[in-house]
Amino acid sequence: MSYEDIETFTSHASSMINRASGNISVIQSLLWEIKVRYMDEPNKDLVSKTNNYIDNFSFWFPFVKDLKVRNLMIPKSVIIDCPEEVAMSFFLEKEGDGQRIDRWVQDYVVPVIKEHFPSGEVFIKNGCFSDKYVFGKACHVKDALDVKQLISHIFRIQSDSFCVDSYGNLEMVVREYIPAVPGTPTIYHGMPLRPEIRVFYDFDYHQSLYAVNYWQWEECHDYICSHPEDAMVYQMEYPKLNQRTADLLIRHMESICRTMDSVEGLTGIWSVDFILEDDRIWLIDMTQGHRSTYWDKEKIVRMFPNRYA
Repeated sequence: MSYEDIETFTSHASSMINRASGNISVIQSLLWEIKVRYMDEPNKDLVSKTNNYIDNFSFWFPFVKDLKVRNLMIPKSVIIDCPEEVAMSFFLEKEGDGQRIDRWVQDYVVPVIKEHFPSGEVFIKNGCFSDKYVFGKACHVKDALDVKQLISHIFRIQSDSFCVDSYGNLEMVVREYIPAVPGTPTIYHGMPLRPEIRVFYDFDYHQSLYAVNYWQWEECHDYICSHPEDAMVYQMEYPKLNQRTADLLIRHMESICRTMDSVEGLTGIWSVDFILEDDRIWLIDMTQGHRSTYWDKEKIVRMFPNRYA
């Protein structure tokens, strides 16, 4: 929205609210008119930006899905196109938007789950966003064959994604759910608090730059501990989790490096996320390095001054 549009929007909004004279129902109606009049184009632009976005799952997954490395696991994943008219429907701006979402889920998402994930327990996300902070209400679907439950989770992911401008809305990914060891503590409404690492890797030079514990105290503590029930779990478990992650990273370092070295065709610096288990590693996510939490350009320059300074 340009500066002129903002001035017009403000003037129009003030005029309409003055006309409402305190009547709440009239105010709601007028605000809806303002929303439709001024927000349709930005919404459309936001959706269009998600197409062919380099961080989309559909971009990077083909580079890694067939890797054969000892102890490496690639979760079974299926990508489903979400047409622009369906993606726009998650704004619920027009009559019939809800029915359009329902039909798309019934006609395209449910058949994929029935064919590839018959147990019904899956992990879902859009091209760039999983809404993991509400894990059990969004990306982890315990019974995706329950269509009501599935639609609720998809709607949560897509609508929250638009709120944070994450992009990725023109595709949905259904992935096998990776179960945790029984007894693993959870946060974020059911997300297993288990060893995970993020590796920063330069595919131009086939060079591992650095790796971090995904649950690093300095980064995660304040947010996790803003939720009292999660704070107790995180503070109690972190020392053991941190040590366990360090031990498993040493154990699996060779497999992690071989995984990255085996990728062909990707360029630039990417962050790559792994779940670490006793006898295997799971490659679960990737994004461009500079867009990733734990990105540290100064650290990279200090480590490789001749290459990145």
